[in-house]
Amino acid sequence: MVTAMKNFLKFKTGESPDVRKFGEEYYLREAKIWRPFRIGGVFSIAIALPLALASILHDNWMYGDGIAAKECTGNDRPYSTQWPLGFRGGMWDTCFQMDNTSVPPICIEDSVQRWQKAVIGLMIFSASFGFIASILAVCGVCTSPLPKKIYYFHSAGEIFLVCAISTGAALIIYPVAMESNNSSSAHQYGPGYGLGWGSAFFFLAAAFCMSLDDLMMDSSLVLVLLVVTPLCLADNSATVPMTKTHTWSGNFEGHFILPITHGDLIGWEAIITFNVPVTDIQQYVGTVKRTSSDNKIILLVNKADKGIVKQGSSLDIQIGGHYTGSTEPTATADIVDLSFDSQVVPTVVDADGTKYNYNEVMMKSILFYEAQRSGKLPPTNRIPWRGDSALTDHGDNGEDLTGGWYDAGDHIKFGFPMASSTTLLAWGLLEYKDAYEHSGQLENMYDCIRWPLEWMLKCHTGPNELYVQVGDGGPDHGYWGRPEDMTMARPAYKITANRPGSDIAAEYAAAFAVSHLVFKEKDPEFAEKLLTHSKQLYDFAVHHKARYTDSVNQAAAYYRSDKYEDELTWGAAWLFRVTNDTKYLNWAEQYYITANMAFMALLAADVGIHPDQYRQWARSQIGYALGDTGRSFVVGFGTNPPQRPHHRSSSCPSRPSPCSFADQQQPGPNPHTLYGALVGGPNGQDQYTDDRKDYVSNEVACDYNAGFQSAVAGMVMV
Repeated sequence: MVTAMKNFLKFKTGESPDVRKFGEEYYLREAKIWRPFRIGGVFSIAIALPLALASILHDNWMYGDGIAAKECTGNDRPYSTQWPLGFRGGMWDTCFQMDNTSVPPICIEDSVQRWQKAVIGLMIFSASFGFIASILAVCGVCTSPLPKKIYYFHSAGEIFLVCAISTGAALIIYPVAMESNNSSSAHQYGPGYGLGWGSAFFFLAAAFCMSLDDLMMDSSLVLVLLVVTPLCLADNSATVPMTKTHTWSGNFEGHFILPITHGDLIGWEAIITFNVPVTDIQQYVGTVKRTSSDNKIILLVNKADKGIVKQGSSLDIQIGGHYTGSTEPTATADIVDLSFDSQVVPTVVDADGTKYNYNEVMMKSILFYEAQRSGKLPPTNRIPWRGDSALTDHGDNGEDLTGGWYDAGDHIKFGFPMASSTTLLAWGLLEYKDAYEHSGQLENMYDCIRWPLEWMLKCHTGPNELYVQVGDGGPDHGYWGRPEDMTMARPAYKITANRPGSDIAAEYAAAFAVSHLVFKEKDPEFAEKLLTHSKQLYDFAVHHKARYTDSVNQAAAYYRSDKYEDELTWGAAWLFRVTNDTKYLNWAEQYYITANMAFMALLAADVGIHPDQYRQWARSQIGYALGDTGRSFVVGFGTNPPQRPHHRSSSCPSRPSPCSFADQQQPGPNPHTLYGALVGGPNGQDQYTDDRKDYVSNEVACDYNAGFQSAVAGMVMV
């Protein structure tokens, strides 16, 4: 079954909710055959199948007395003389069989027989597939490789769920058909019908028992069981035996050799199952994460410098140890490839007939921002290789500073570009809301910009106090790994009346002001909160003038501000548009943002400034990014897109494999596709190389995508 295969592959990647939540403990506890729920599953199967068979063969699904027979046939003859004992009918009967007579009446019409055929078909379907599921469950009990065991159990559970639904449908259809021909007061449902409900109940019990255990009692499993998604993935995962075994004086040595045939291996784990207890394990390519209590199962994860194996070569896990007794050890290793991408992105149909599917670009650009999220991710997280991160980010007095976006390919949260990006995205939504609605991305876009807004609100901890950065560039750039695994200190930096920053305070104010307009109808309370903070921050900016990088030196090397007047004008312009207060008009002068000129060109065209010229120029800029040169510069979109963006988390294999600078250096594609990310692009000579180490041409950033995405939204409406 497709869903079970997907669940199995999610288990392998470490991306399924149960594995991500409980880690290696899951593997070791799942290895036990006779878990409490497994016992319940076997018991339920043993009852469900006989009940289903008995129900199908039973000759009494409905019955009645003599009065019922009269009401059924419409015969006026005394029921006591013609039908003294009444009638009964099985599921297969085309008419009710009358007791004590050889001439049963024809009391079921042809239309009802069609209902009966549906009931019969559903019941036989349930029994047949219940038998198949039982075989899978037996295979799960008998097999030893752990991933296969889980695959068999969960496949059986899914099929039993289908059987329960099918049986229930049959038992609902049957009385619907019969009620049209028989008075509900004139008959009753017999033992055969009751046996059917019994089989449905035990099929359902078997479904949950074969799929659930005490580590998976959450609603995510129900979703996995009910949602069927096509999946076609190939990787290097395989079960291999221990070979080249050599034993001496209670010691052993052997090899697990896996040929690498499906692309480079970038991270692996091995679940090694021995036939006898082993101790004093010695090996040099991995880290022993867990050992079962009986010393028969070992969970081994590659060391940071031993996870990459080239296609065409082989992974060789040489292992040794000690055993007791006369039985020599044998073993199998379920080696799991942690280097493939488990994310499935929906197909977006291009109904507009444009050269590029702008609706797809918008959808994937929003996914990029979701991949940049910091903090505790919501249940709606659509990026399977991302998890909760930086949950201890806090201010000087313990203020909660979790959330927001990681700036680029690193894990610093820079307030200046985050506020600017939010402003441009919100402005694009304000101007081109119809485009987001047309593409089916409106709700995702609201959710997209709300994420940084919530963080920026947290950062405004007082009228004249604003946190503007979390994380230090030095230690952060010295770390190549997942944000979920960060352990370095993450200091927070703020501006105050004594150490001001007019530019960044005004940029926050602008983001809040334009977002007030975006959320004014959707969430009035949130919109008013944004406006209140916008006014306070702008007052802070104009009354305490300074460049923020003069107050926060840690930001100067990355996002230095040359002057603050342009941000003061920018913030004032938006506040004037929101409030119509002339004090803001006095600050508002001509403004522009050079980094996102395609978006600006479309806005200029929309208000009548050289519309044809600017629209054509904007179209050429977007076309250049999407593939006019023969290659796309947007990850996961178009022809020959970047596969090696300078981006830490997408370059790491799936957990629990470690991630290090070795993953930055490996020449293959990133294990995870960073959909929608716009890379830096060609140099001044129009040259580009898809090189992960090139942080100029191949890094991604939130501000790169902001104007780009808004411009694409504008193209939808051209």
